[in-house]
Amino acid sequence: MEQTMQAEKTEVIRTGITGSTLKIIAMITMLIDHIGATIVLQLVQRNSDNFDAFGNVRMTGMVILYYVLRGIGRLAFPIFIFLLLEGFQYTHNRKDVRIAETDKGNADVYHCLFMENEQPYHRSQHT
Repeated sequence: MEQTMQAEKTEVIRTGITGSTLKIIAMITMLIDHIGATIVLQLVQRNSDNFDAFGNVRMTGMVILYYVLRGIGRLAFPIFIFLLLEGFQYTHNRKDVRIAETDKGNADVYHCLFMENEQPYHRSQHT
């Protein structure tokens, strides 16, 4: 009987990354992505040294920075999807989760339709 009471008193110590920590990581990576997509992209497009005579992009430091920031930002989406699916597994109100999925789907459609020329592949696309 004494062993049973002692076993009940022991706490399970969880190690690892919590959902809140994952959200913060995803938000920071998304912020890095948005900085690359807005500020750094504008700097790349305005500097003619980033393009050769044919309008093709050169791999200058600013262009490399653009791709690095965008690459880091790509981590946000899988993390958010993981958190969405984890929440869906534990929720009692699945209708609210479906609404959230629909909103995310609408954002993806908007991005595909209106943000197709966001990368500095060719100078003629942006002039």
